[in-house]
Amino acid sequence: MVFFNYLKLLIIIFGLFIPKISTLCAQDNDFINFLSLPQTHPLPITLKQVNDQSYSNNYLNIIKSDLIGYLVWSRFPVKVYIDKINYSNIDQISTEQLRINQWFSIVKKAIFEWSFYLPIVETSNIELAEIIISRTEPPLMIKNLLRKEHLQIIKAKTAQTSYKFYIHNDILLHSMMINISSNLGEISTLSAARHELGHGLGIWGHSMDKGDVLYYSSTNLLTPISSKDINTLKQIYKQPTRLGWKVFNNKKLSIGEL
Repeated sequence: MVFFNYLKLLIIIFGLFIPKISTLCAQDNDFINFLSLPQTHPLPITLKQVNDQSYSNNYLNIIKSDLIGYLVWSRFPVKVYIDKINYSNIDQISTEQLRINQWFSIVKKAIFEWSFYLPIVETSNIELAEIIISRTEPPLMIKNLLRKEHLQIIKAKTAQTSYKFYIHNDILLHSMMINISSNLGEISTLSAARHELGHGLGIWGHSMDKGDVLYYSSTNLLTPISSKDINTLKQIYKQPTRLGWKVFNNKKLSIGEL
């Protein structure tokens, strides 16, 4: 994948459930001029089937839109790779191995649940994946406190989602990376997987309602994907974006790995 060095994007990240928002460099307006105008993609068939009357409420008004536009997918099914490091299907395994296998099975369950509303499939080839789910602790974040010599290290508690942009066949696309800690219980892992996949599929924001999977804070409840989550996803996919469309004047871009 080829990523924008020109854009110098400090990747926007959501930690579970601590949002950390970066800024874009001064060249952003110049970069945007190379891109096509935001356009809407056809609504995925799974979202077309959602009854608007049954799913009338949403929280679209608090969903963030990047300068590129809404972070929607346009090529379906979206391919998801799950970290299989140390996974085993052998009958006689250790307690640690059981915990790893449980994490893997729970993440697969979350993917299955979201697949009813957006076409997503698991792939065993990480090179083909558009969303990668890793069984790792979220990386440390460093916050600059006014002066460079005053830095604060911030760590997302349990999980985190980030994205990158790249060009393929002159089309602007994106990829998602999800980190979910392996040190969680069964309920917390499923809650985190549902939540972060919601971000990965395009809900780049949080709900203020505890009854929604994308609620901004962790709770002791295992919340299922709600009607508001689903309708918010549908409304997002009706919005314009530059993702999935041809890039203008692509040869003039200074590009490299981010």
